[in-house]
Amino acid sequence: MSSLVVNTNLSAINAYNNLNVTDTNMSKAISELSSGLQIQTAADGPAAYVQSQALQSQANGYQQAIANAQDGVSLVQTASGALNQISSILQTMNQLAISSSNGATNDSTSLAANQQEFAALQQTINQIATTTSYGTTNILDGTFTSQVLQVGAFGEASNTITFSISGASTGALGIST
Repeated sequence: MSSLVVNTNLSAINAYNNLNVTDTNMSKAISELSSGLQIQTAADGPAAYVQSQALQSQANGYQQAIANAQDGVSLVQTASGALNQISSILQTMNQLAISSSNGATNDSTSLAANQQEFAALQQTINQIATTTSYGTTNILDGTFTSQVLQVGAFGEASNTITFSISGASTGALGIST
């Protein structure tokens, strides 16, 4: 009669199983360390994973809201720079007008020169007003009206700023020769 003999080494099997568990845990720990995330998949904790995804979505919304607000600030700074140039030109035009109104010291030649300079300054103002833009959007030609800037993370109407920038051409400013 032949007998079947099965040799098992329970200690070796236990050591092998423990090695596999340790390897799996080590891989997970390395993955968490390298990504900085404690919860990477739904298997790590379904409720916590859903919550982490919601928080990530909220953080992305806030980042976009900050970017939108920064774009708005840049747009206003662009308009402000151009308007400062126009203001400086307007001061020069005011000085020319006051100088030209002094009939005692002006002859027809100086008045004509002042008028020519005044007209050139008007053209400069009109050029600034028609060419000042942010990206591809003209901002000082009078068409930048009721623009909505989304500054909240959730797209709600209460998280918006609506603003307009009036035209800055000589016609819009009421300047005539």
